[in-house]
Amino acid sequence: MKPLHAAHCLLLVAYPLAAQSPGDRQALVAFRDTLYRIGTADSLDVLALPKMIRVADTSRAAFQQLRHGFLMLRHADVTGDFVDLQLAADEFDQLTDQHPDWPYAWFGHGLAELGIVEGQLEFVLDVQRALGKDPLKLAKAAIGHGLKVDSLLAGEVAAMIMTAVRQQHALRLDLSLGVARTTAATPAGRSPAMLLARGMVERAAGSLDSALKALSAYRQLQPDEPLGLLESATALFQAGKFDGVTPWYRGLLLANGASLARYRDDLATLAPPVAAESKAASIESGMRVARS
Repeated sequence: MKPLHAAHCLLLVAYPLAAQSPGDRQALVAFRDTLYRIGTADSLDVLALPKMIRVADTSRAAFQQLRHGFLMLRHADVTGDFVDLQLAADEFDQLTDQHPDWPYAWFGHGLAELGIVEGQLEFVLDVQRALGKDPLKLAKAAIGHGLKVDSLLAGEVAAMIMTAVRQQHALRLDLSLGVARTTAATPAGRSPAMLLARGMVERAAGSLDSALKALSAYRQLQPDEPLGLLESATALFQAGKFDGVTPWYRGLLLANGASLARYRDDLATLAPPVAAESKAASIESGMRVARS
């Protein structure tokens, strides 16, 4: 991968940084997207160079510190270095004290705490649980507080939850379930993104009544969203109810792109492996039924 030059790095930090306004959040999201496109520690180290520049404006310095925290998180992803995670956690912890109304400071703190827990040995986590302690308590509390501070964080957290459900990662599922439940009554928890995410993670946890309740609320807000229809149908089927037939076929009729790929995956789990042409024919047949 071609490394970024210092001049590019300076452009990345040349944003108005008075507060976490919508523009500032967009700048931070763009910066994080840049980080996820970088796969080498050396290139990430180049991005860290502007951290050495003295910033007189305290709000700018704080926002630069916020970006540096996410840089440390990405550095830990690439290198597996526990020290990076601790540094990131310290950065975010300071920021939540200084700027408790910054949702991304809380979100970053939660992600750093999650990474620290993931780096611990399984038997250490088992001992903590045996003593009645939740290893993810800090991570759940931080991300949940971020959602309460700003409901616009809902989309980001919902994407994290949906990824955990797809990957079936035990710790991340535990984190996701805890966050979804503790924020269910908040404005963020009632947003379409979080309702769908909660329905998915509740279903993955086997809490079908809670999943159906969340998905029902989601469908009231987004009645024609294919993924919501598919998730509702799947939860109904798992609960032993055949009411899922109608939403399943309706979702198939409306599906396209990523949601259509989910339907293909769903069909693949219900039937033995078949040729790609047969799978396509099965979906086309299903869509004809849905239209009729």
